[in-house]
Amino acid sequence: MLDQNIYNQFKLKYPLESLKAAGLREKAFQAFVAQGFPTKKEEAWKFTSLTEAKAIDWNIALEESMLSHDEMVYVSKQLSSDFYNVVFVNGFLNKTLSDSDVPIEFKDLEETDFNVANDFPDLKLINLSRGFGFQKAVINIDKKSQLDKPLQIVHVASAKASTMVQSIVQVNVADTCELKLIQHTLGLTSQLNNQHAFNADLQVNLGKAANVKFANLQNANTKDFSFGRIQFSLSQDSQLTSLDLALGSKTSRHYLATEFTAENANAGVYGLTLLADEQHCDQYTYVHHKIGHNNSTQHYKSILTDKAQSVFRGRVRIEQDAQKANSEQLNNNLLISKAAQATSIPQLEIYADDVKAGHGSTVGQLNKDEIFYFLSRGISEKKAVQLLTHGFAKELVYKLENEVMENFVFQTLESKLNEIF
Repeated sequence: MLDQNIYNQFKLKYPLESLKAAGLREKAFQAFVAQGFPTKKEEAWKFTSLTEAKAIDWNIALEESMLSHDEMVYVSKQLSSDFYNVVFVNGFLNKTLSDSDVPIEFKDLEETDFNVANDFPDLKLINLSRGFGFQKAVINIDKKSQLDKPLQIVHVASAKASTMVQSIVQVNVADTCELKLIQHTLGLTSQLNNQHAFNADLQVNLGKAANVKFANLQNANTKDFSFGRIQFSLSQDSQLTSLDLALGSKTSRHYLATEFTAENANAGVYGLTLLADEQHCDQYTYVHHKIGHNNSTQHYKSILTDKAQSVFRGRVRIEQDAQKANSEQLNNNLLISKAAQATSIPQLEIYADDVKAGHGSTVGQLNKDEIFYFLSRGISEKKAVQLLTHGFAKELVYKLENEVMENFVFQTLESKLNEIF
């Protein structure tokens, strides 16, 4: 249980060198104890309930957990030789499964790691993450350490008790460097009857003229909870392409922020949600044009069947001095069943005059004529639905413009489509 007793055990085992940081960690934990999980009374959580998560007696892993032989084999099969792989088990690095070529180091949390705005919509989950945090994984990519193939960061949970898995990862991409990055939350088949939660933070900082292609694959087990925060900081002339793929978890919340700190940067932020049964996914994006002469594009899609629900809240803020900023936003939702539900909430905050900003949203069903076309050619209705949904999704996957990453995403996507149709 996330109470004072387990917290005392945690901070005794993992003291922080900085007394200020230790005090801020204590403050974060006490704030979580007092405030708990977010509720639907909060505007940013209006359509997402964590009532079930609150009722679970969560445990925190206090040390590295050993995977069973079968679990090691299962995870190994997900670690393509086309990638460099880094694997975290219950929040701890698994050195056996991780490649030693990755320039990763671990640093104690410092005072600056606790700087979070009071109006941050996921502050309560940050309080939990920082309250039980003691170190962050830092990956520095520069001219000497550039990787010749994509980097995959894998998070898994393995425990008998319901475990809250915490992780804090920071990736710094130096000026003119490139990185192809995948973050993969993977559910283990051995844990299908257990219930875990992932509370992950990822910060990616792009230097001048840096280029990052990123895919987030949330494929936890369908009894799990996933709370993820991904934040990008773009410098001058930097280029970002991001694809957030939500497939797993009973309830998930993806917060993704993109901040422009200098001119002539471009960000393509894309997302795809594919859910069935009573799965629920809440996608909250925040694009912040602090500086002008930048371009951002958001395009999120969802494919929902059974009683699945998706929420897309796309917030764009263009500051007064951010002239010549361009921002586009589009949300398309495909409902396969009558009980499925999609909610779209565009939120534009524009304080500059000379900008271009727009948004659009659609909710629809599969075209009956298209299905009939397949049936008339001897293709089953099930296969027709798979083909049409795949066609609806593939546009976003191709935005990655990297064949290795695209093939990996398509493989994961096809597996999910075969499960639900």
